[in-house]
Amino acid sequence: MAGASPKSPVNLFRWHWEAEQDLESSGVSWTHLRPTDLTRYSVKAILPSVQAKGVFYSTIGEGRVAMVDEVDLAEAAAAALTQDAHEGKTYTLTGPEALSYSQLAGRFVEESR
Repeated sequence: MAGASPKSPVNLFRWHWEAEQDLESSGVSWTHLRPTDLTRYSVKAILPSVQAKGVFYSTIGEGRVAMVDEVDLAEAAAAALTQDAHEGKTYTLTGPEALSYSQLAGRFVEESR
């Protein structure tokens, strides 16, 4: 997960970093893929409140995130697993455009028309 760090103020990011450290010390080959946020997962999480109440909730304010589609993440994982050049490396995966959740909501509205 992007933001994985022992000093992150976000528990989830610290836990991801700890898991990476466990993997690295295990003796097996590793490659870390750190997506910023997953598009389809986020849409599924947001959609019920949008459909039911016309609103959604977020803790990032006007912060922006370049969400990664799960298909793109799967393609990166396949490359890491099948090509020798990726062992021992860490990749932060981002999507094509950083959007705030307000902008994302606007896109939902546009697509629903």
